[in-house]
Amino acid sequence: MPKQESKGFMLKMRNWRRGAAALAFFALLAAPVIAPGPGGMLRVPGPVGDELVPVAEAGADELVVASANAADVECTRIHAGDTVRMSDLLRQMMTISDNGAATAVGEAVGGDIPHFAEKMNAKARELGCTGTHFVNANGMPDSDHYSTAHDMARIMSYALGDTRFRAIIGIDAVRIYYVRPAGRVEFCENTNELLTTYPGCIGGKTGWTNAACGCLAVAAKRNGRTLVAVVMHSQDDESRFTEAARLLDYGFAQ
Repeated sequence: MPKQESKGFMLKMRNWRRGAAALAFFALLAAPVIAPGPGGMLRVPGPVGDELVPVAEAGADELVVASANAADVECTRIHAGDTVRMSDLLRQMMTISDNGAATAVGEAVGGDIPHFAEKMNAKARELGCTGTHFVNANGMPDSDHYSTAHDMARIMSYALGDTRFRAIIGIDAVRIYYVRPAGRVEFCENTNELLTTYPGCIGGKTGWTNAACGCLAVAAKRNGRTLVAVVMHSQDDESRFTEAARLLDYGFAQ
């Protein structure tokens, strides 16, 4: 994809048009979906229909109570009834790829997962993603849930424009303090190895399913240039990092 001169992005992708049956890193769309619109307002679906509320009101301090649905997924530390601040839930979701946290975020923002998926699909279309369709909030396998490296790069580039998103993906490790049960603390260490091993790495999002294999969307900045690399169908858990690093090295060498 050509370099976008206005923002300084150059996108380089492996298997850039190859679809993946299920991507565990498409939580990248959580930030674009809940990002503020004109006038610093956030569009959040209400019980009757969409309504506009201030970002601060439905933002970092919003308390999210995890449902049984959020707790009943693979690879999660979430239990039904857990109460967590939205900001902490997003950190847990992005640092350790917590599928239950992603589901809880989707339910809190969308009212339910189908509505949240509709909002993600609408945002994906707005961004020009033509090979993407979402049906859940965590990327677990579904025949109607897919994307491409090309589309993920578009989404990643867009999300990087949100300073809150950049801060979250740049977290190496964090302690999550639950509101309920009181006193519960979860230590979350980022699964993106490039964050600490690749010079200039801003952050990114890992993913793994049997269908999609190793996935990674990552961004790095050197000498004023920001590049995004996306890898899908990598052979194993570790090769996604070496492949993404090679793509970034290639881009920075141009």
